[in-house]
Amino acid sequence: MNILMKCIDYWDRKVKGFGILEVKMAEAATMGFTLIIVKIFPKILALSVWWFIVLSVVCEAPVLYAVWFKKNGQSGAA
Repeated sequence: MNILMKCIDYWDRKVKGFGILEVKMAEAATMGFTLIIVKIFPKILALSVWWFIVLSVVCEAPVLYAVWFKKNGQSGAA
């Protein structure tokens, strides 16, 4: 578990140095990767829209918690 925390801390330090251009390029790369996956496995689009809504809420919950309920300066790893 200690190795995982060191890895997370390392990448956290790296990402904090990103500017707006790097963040937008990472978003575009993620979108491109998603499109490739959908082209390879087209049956993914046949899933009910509710699966995508649930997945979106689950992925968004930690971000919303960090933005609205955590005090500034607190780390998520602590």
